[in-house]
Amino acid sequence: YSVMKRIRKACSSDFETIVQLLQQLSAYEPVDEVEWFGDASNQGYVVEHDSKIIGFLSWHQIKKIRGGSVFIIEDVIVDQSYRGCGVGRMMISHAIQDINKHRNVYKIILESSEIGEDLYKSCGFQKSKNTLYKLMVE
Repeated sequence: YSVMKRIRKACSSDFETIVQLLQQLSAYEPVDEVEWFGDASNQGYVVEHDSKIIGFLSWHQIKKIRGGSVFIIEDVIVDQSYRGCGVGRMMISHAIQDINKHRNVYKIILESSEIGEDLYKSCGFQKSKNTLYKLMVE
């Protein structure tokens, strides 16, 4: 179904709602909201429908010593009731446009489960030939 939606920068008053959305994917302990929103390398967007937050996406900038910046898109989440309505594509397109305003963009990467693969491919992302390793630190 068609959803009238508005995208805007996330702010600290959105924090609890964002956490509730993210917990649709997995349980976790969120960081301190002041710390996250106070770090200029973190950017977040929310999508609203009828004043209700139905989507969230964050991106983070890492400046490379060899020049340029890598941008990581993370935490792409759309409320279960609104999936398949173009909300995810809207957020990703907005993030890419925003990121491309920066100078020396080296690359944009994201980590995804198989659930988001079709969406990310349709937005121009390709599966990397590099293997992603991670170490979970408690």
